[in-house]
Amino acid sequence: MAMFLVKCKILVNEQVSLNGWRMVFRAPQIAIEAKPGQFIHIRCTDQFDPLLRRPFSIYRVDEQEGNVEIAYKIVGKGTSLLSGKRSGELLEVLGPLGRGFTIKGVKSALLIGEGIGVASLMYLTDKLTRLKIPVQAIVGVKNRDEMVGEEDFKTFGIKVRILHGGEREYQEALGKLMEKLLGEEEVTHAFGCGSNHMLAKTSQITERHGIPYQISLYQNMACGIGACLCCARKFKSDFGVAYRLVCRDGPVFDSREVLWEV
Repeated sequence: MAMFLVKCKILVNEQVSLNGWRMVFRAPQIAIEAKPGQFIHIRCTDQFDPLLRRPFSIYRVDEQEGNVEIAYKIVGKGTSLLSGKRSGELLEVLGPLGRGFTIKGVKSALLIGEGIGVASLMYLTDKLTRLKIPVQAIVGVKNRDEMVGEEDFKTFGIKVRILHGGEREYQEALGKLMEKLLGEEEVTHAFGCGSNHMLAKTSQITERHGIPYQISLYQNMACGIGACLCCARKFKSDFGVAYRLVCRDGPVFDSREVLWEV
């Protein structure tokens, strides 16, 4: 699988919600190779503070124009510096990285996102709808004004249910809605991205209903290519427990493989 370290020209960097941003940059090599669910590593400043690149899910790709888009929120120094970048500036990007979603055999899909986790699901939505596969989505956010991607989902013509409120409150509502949808409607596959707590809970629901569930995991990463081992995480194995690297072996996994510790 090819990956590239390239200098990319920023085309757009704008705030789209209360703490949500979108950035579009030109990266033809990455655009051609990128798959839904993969991520990129961005150096947020020309200086070395912060030293490490930051990982971002590939939000959307325009293969013809050679553009790549990310969606992000400001959570620390790196993303704060990134939000100050302007159109025309250059950005050092490494990617595409990791293993993405598998869509072979999908007849109908339910997408489950939480907060900025929708960034992992938008390119997947694009691919599924191009294949005329029915898609619906549930998104949970703490604050309705923080929602990212609502209008983008609508451009694909899919039904999006947005739940908001306290984290426990919307996660409980999300679980009930999932139970209802999986019990009443034809869903062959589910895909999700969000907090460990949300993914663990929704994994239990999909497993009860016998629905394959691919999830994109959050994990702190340093190198993004499996060399530093800092994103090692516990998974089930024939020997009980095995460690796998989220950046190299994921970030997308079958939910049944994950050893949840929440």
